[in-house]
Amino acid sequence: MKKAFSLILYYFLILAAGSLFGIFIYQQYFNCVHLVAGQPLPLFTKNTLVYAFFETLPVLFLLTGLIMQLYRARHPGNGLPSLIVYILLGSLTWFVLFPAAIVGKEKVFARFKIDIEQTADIPLTGGYFRKFGSKIYYFINGEKDGTADAIVIDTDAQPEEFGQEESFDVSEKSEMRSFAEPFRDPIIKAALPDMPYKIIHLFKVLKGQAEGAWHNGIFSWACFCSLGFALFAVAGLIHVSSWHMINLFMIVFMESIMLCCNVFYFAAGLESLRNLPASFGGFFAKVSEICADPILMMFNIAAGLVFICIGIISTAVSHKRAVK
Repeated sequence: MKKAFSLILYYFLILAAGSLFGIFIYQQYFNCVHLVAGQPLPLFTKNTLVYAFFETLPVLFLLTGLIMQLYRARHPGNGLPSLIVYILLGSLTWFVLFPAAIVGKEKVFARFKIDIEQTADIPLTGGYFRKFGSKIYYFINGEKDGTADAIVIDTDAQPEEFGQEESFDVSEKSEMRSFAEPFRDPIIKAALPDMPYKIIHLFKVLKGQAEGAWHNGIFSWACFCSLGFALFAVAGLIHVSSWHMINLFMIVFMESIMLCCNVFYFAAGLESLRNLPASFGGFFAKVSEICADPILMMFNIAAGLVFICIGIISTAVSHKRAVK
């Protein structure tokens, strides 16, 4: 029982430490994404700290199962009590804390009028070169009302066409802004790698699906929780090998695969797959009305059952070897 209680303590330590670490990471992410050359950016503001906290919580809940599995893989023993506590903590995460974070975010943002987009709306400055495609723009003055004046140097043009002055669109929907994504300024885009921001975008997609599922009703949320079932069921791989490093690798690998599959399902080219159940009509159409993504739900449940079966088989084999 001691290890089962230690798992509870470890769980709440995960939430506390993960929240602080997540707020710090998200604050740095916010600063880098919205950084504009020549513009001061406050390191910490009330709006961004509160926003970072509520943006961190869903990511933390998505990764809680992984962190607990790594802990259990490094501290084996006390099988059934630890398993029961693990299941209860997983249910607490997905059926209580996750929805509470979504509801709390909306109420706090409405109560304190937190608008992160207004905080992030920093205009591009003048006096800097910014490269976009084959052209280099020297901003004569800063952005004003979504436009800026610049001297344009087209590297593909004839020499006599160099240095033309042009007023062009740098608003939110402009080509330059699209080119600079996820950053605010093309200069920052050229200076920093965007791989960490792609990973953050992965979690952003999942957070958006979570909020949409909660607003569509309890049954819709239960369907979304199939992802939580699959992620926590990866615990079945904890004792798949007598080598701890292999177990740790398998846990991290399968958790990553499940998260990536759930994000890839919402890719732009898979509309036909997402609309497939509704096109069948009848029972499948009715299911699609209360569960937006029945195919994804069935995939998550099937994957979770496979992980559980692997866990049962590996435990039985280990027990048989121990008896011999």
